[in-house]
Amino acid sequence: MTDYSYANGALIDTPHTYFYSAFGGADFMAAWSRQRQDAFQALGPSAQAPSGVLNREMMSQWPLSTPALLDHVHASLTTETPVPADTREWLARLIKKYETTKRIHAAYREGFIAVDKMARDDLSLYVRLGEIFDAAYAELSSLPALNAMLKTIDTLCAYLPDLPPLLHSRMARLIENERTYVTVLAEAKKVSW
Repeated sequence: MTDYSYANGALIDTPHTYFYSAFGGADFMAAWSRQRQDAFQALGPSAQAPSGVLNREMMSQWPLSTPALLDHVHASLTTETPVPADTREWLARLIKKYETTKRIHAAYREGFIAVDKMARDDLSLYVRLGEIFDAAYAELSSLPALNAMLKTIDTLCAYLPDLPPLLHSRMARLIENERTYVTVLAEAKKVSW
């Protein structure tokens, strides 16, 4: 039986690179599904993400508070139709930053550089980032956002025992949505596991 190894270890300190990862076929997908089901069952019932707060003024002031940045992007993705260009730009920056570092920091200075490279352990920021990627996929069908969502959930699953109980229902919702998205994509591409 194949294991899903991407959701194990101290991933904030030593992230997976995912570079040149071979597709493991149906066994790999089944292992991913089992891992996510186990995490989902450990969390309890799921709940919607809380609404963010739109604050465009804050978006031009450095350093940027990451909780405020993430709340703004989430609020824009979930309430503004069509999604504004500035939100799409921030989404692209967040995806790129997460794809290159697999971390989210407490604050960023100009150039989108972490103010404190060691301020990267706040799991609530990873949950909110996952919610942004979730909303981006739901609203924009953005495959890069879904890819980043999968990796964010891998990181969160690795820290499941440390996840504050207040975040359990939101994390459960992320897993629930992730599994739905992957299942629908697999069915559309006639991939089974």
